[in-house]
Amino acid sequence: MADYRIASRYAKSLIDLAIERNELETIKNDFSALLEGLNGNKELQNFFKSPIIGGDVKQKTIKAIYGNTFSDTSLAFINIIIHKRRETYLREIAEYVVKLYDQHEGIVKAELYVASAINPTLEKEILMMVKKQIGQDIKMSVHLKPELIGGYLLKIGDKQIDASLAKQIKRLKDQFDDNLYLKAY
Repeated sequence: MADYRIASRYAKSLIDLAIERNELETIKNDFSALLEGLNGNKELQNFFKSPIIGGDVKQKTIKAIYGNTFSDTSLAFINIIIHKRRETYLREIAEYVVKLYDQHEGIVKAELYVASAINPTLEKEILMMVKKQIGQDIKMSVHLKPELIGGYLLKIGDKQIDASLAKQIKRLKDQFDDNLYLKAY
């Protein structure tokens, strides 16, 4: 069974349980924190992927790290994952929980790539403009990509708007090359 299928099935069952118990926001926050912890700590990822370390040690570790902050439902669910020996998929499960939460709440992810840092006011204006165009809530992350030279690259789902200076320069270069080629013949 593919990794994504395992992760998506566990995440879906957790989201269904969270909706049933009216804990959706809490579960999303817990698994966002777990995902952040796993992404930020390679040793923790390796710890959960290790077949040498027993499940009881992994359960105690989860309780020690997140016991005071996570809900009982989240802790119990993680313990079930460990008991079923699926902890190697913990990061992927956490990603799917956040993704399914966003889908349930109608939140669309957007990524904005800019050549240099933008001020928070401009970022909010862009976010509001995108929300207005799409008609849904947007969760936007901003990334620096100096090779754009200027302008921006906006990715929303599978759509992409490339208004970068690098793209415009490439277009001009291509047109210039085409014109030179046509004049040669």
